[in-house]
Amino acid sequence: MQVDTFFTLSDEFLKECKDIQIEKGREYTIDDGSGRVDKFKNFRSIGERLNLDPMIVMLVYMLKHMDSITTYALYRQEGSEPIKGRCQDLVNYATMFWAMDHEDKAFAELLGDDANDTYDKIKESWDDIVTKISLKAPSMSAVLADCDLSGFSHKEGYSALYIETASGVWNDTRIELERIVSDVTGTNIKIYIRSNNKVFDKMIETFDNEILR
Repeated sequence: MQVDTFFTLSDEFLKECKDIQIEKGREYTIDDGSGRVDKFKNFRSIGERLNLDPMIVMLVYMLKHMDSITTYALYRQEGSEPIKGRCQDLVNYATMFWAMDHEDKAFAELLGDDANDTYDKIKESWDDIVTKISLKAPSMSAVLADCDLSGFSHKEGYSALYIETASGVWNDTRIELERIVSDVTGTNIKIYIRSNNKVFDKMIETFDNEILR
């Protein structure tokens, strides 16, 4: 393919990507009535319901198109949507993925040392937090003692604390944990719990996410 031909096709392809962004954006962008429409509200809402980082939710959407593209590359068979449309959807999700990451980093930069201070305060207070939870739910003391703090980031309107555990953490315990950590830090905290136990992951899959991570 000649270079000029490629860039002509590229210009047309990316223009159509923008048109698709606008059209499909109307379907997936949720207006909460505040007058301020959040482009990522759909991913945040699903993440909230499933206790998943919104970026992971977006990645699932991306992988759906990537799987279809992979099938096409292997067998040259198009599915329910032409390969061009799959590629354009993947470009648009990749753009949103970058934009979400850009937003997170912008908030972190805006908050500066406050972000590190908040995470430091959580780590310093973790034993006390576990004790408070254990008093309300004694059976959870061993589970929480096994938890590892694995990350922290600032999002729009809240901060995300990432925890890894080899055991399960029930949803009501996660909510209580969010409340206590928020009280300790004076910051709106959402907790995302990831299992590092393959057996537990399989159990979650079997019970259709009844046990939340």
